[in-house]
Amino acid sequence: MYGGRWTSPGHPVIYCAQHLSLAVLEIFVHIRNNVAMGAYSKLAIEVGEDRVSSITLAELPHGWDAPFPEAVLQRIGDKWLEAQQSLILQIPSSVIHEEHNYLINPLHPDFASLAISRLEPMPLDTRLVSSACNIQYWELPLALVWYH
Repeated sequence: MYGGRWTSPGHPVIYCAQHLSLAVLEIFVHIRNNVAMGAYSKLAIEVGEDRVSSITLAELPHGWDAPFPEAVLQRIGDKWLEAQQSLILQIPSSVIHEEHNYLINPLHPDFASLAISRLEPMPLDTRLVSSACNIQYWELPLALVWYH
């Protein structure tokens, strides 16, 4: 299991986006080439608001949205996962601060209650990635999903 902005290696979590367009942007800032551009699926997740906790921009440390954030964010996410205080954690997107990503804890007792629908392939346009643009960010396996 890979680590990411919000969790350290070894902590299972599912990263999701509020909107499909944000999910594509989140993938785009991490992808290195167009090899994986056709390997995504989209789906919708429905869950009651009572199962979602959130972190606001005001609660985050300076520099939280840096390309290589400090480990403090991973500690926040790891702590949330271990406490199992909620099934889903709403977090600001580092790409578009006004939109949200969601972390889903697959080890939470309520994980099986998620209502998943509309699972469909989501091939991405290979024009989004150019071989001339090889930005070296960490490579994450991201789920292309949205929450509503």
